[in-house]
Amino acid sequence: MMRDNAYYGIPTSAFKRTAWAVRRSFVGRTLSPFIAQSVYRFLQTSPTSFLASERLLRFGDRVQIWAVLDPRRGNIQIQFGPLKGLWVENDPSPYFPTFRVLGIEEVMNQIFFERLLRAGDTVYDVGANVGIHTLLFSRLVGPKGKVYAFEPFLQNLDRLKANLDLNKIENVEVIASAVSQRSGRQRFLPGPDVSQGKLADDSNVANQPGALEVPTVSLDDFVAAPGRRLPSLIKLDIEGGEANALEGSRATLQQAKPMIVCEVHGEAAGEGVRSVLRQCNYGLFLIERGLKAADPTEKLPDWCHSFAYHRDRELPTAVRL
Repeated sequence: MMRDNAYYGIPTSAFKRTAWAVRRSFVGRTLSPFIAQSVYRFLQTSPTSFLASERLLRFGDRVQIWAVLDPRRGNIQIQFGPLKGLWVENDPSPYFPTFRVLGIEEVMNQIFFERLLRAGDTVYDVGANVGIHTLLFSRLVGPKGKVYAFEPFLQNLDRLKANLDLNKIENVEVIASAVSQRSGRQRFLPGPDVSQGKLADDSNVANQPGALEVPTVSLDDFVAAPGRRLPSLIKLDIEGGEANALEGSRATLQQAKPMIVCEVHGEAAGEGVRSVLRQCNYGLFLIERGLKAADPTEKLPDWCHSFAYHRDRELPTAVRL
């Protein structure tokens, strides 16, 4: 049996220990999915400006422990939110992403995707990890839609494929490659947990112990292959490699004009992301700041979720505040 403190990070205060004891009780296990589903329904009907508010995100951080479904190892069925009814392979180890992505904070991001996507759309899930967002995209685009899930790290790939198999998903194609500026091979640095691996660059020492060599693909090369569908939306979460991925996607951005939801990691990545998007005629919004347009005179936050859309397209209803 795992140590609760290792996985849930529960402080040793009497209050927090009592709260966790209640959560593990029969009442806590019974009420938790009901509470989480009620919160999800409330958020689902809330205006986008409220959903993306900084205060609500902080609230999500505080309460997401109550949304964790099950600390046991094995396959668990999601009992709330937009993924309700689907199954995931749960590994109760420190920092495993299932803990975070099934919390209230991620549900708010998932509702944002619900508002952006339509049946028949095509999503490029760049940095698919174990496939929580992949499952959501698969459900939202429906049987006539398509999801391409890009993930280079073998440990994540195995869990991603297992989660797709558990749910008999047929509209997802897994691409065992990292997305970067050009196609080829590059060193990959596993992180302190399975959600924080990244491609190596000059600043993070490509030959450090534990580095792996993985295949890379640019999205422009990927799109050029026969039978590939152009993206309606690109989701990017690749731990600082966002600018390089967009550099290798310029032709795709100009041709398909997809929406982009990008998690920015670091100041350098942020400036690179903004530069490419500006040159490709994209507008940029900061999700954690109430979906306000990014100030062109200020640097992006060191970490943030951003939404971008091509100015030739109509601004999605989900972003009209």
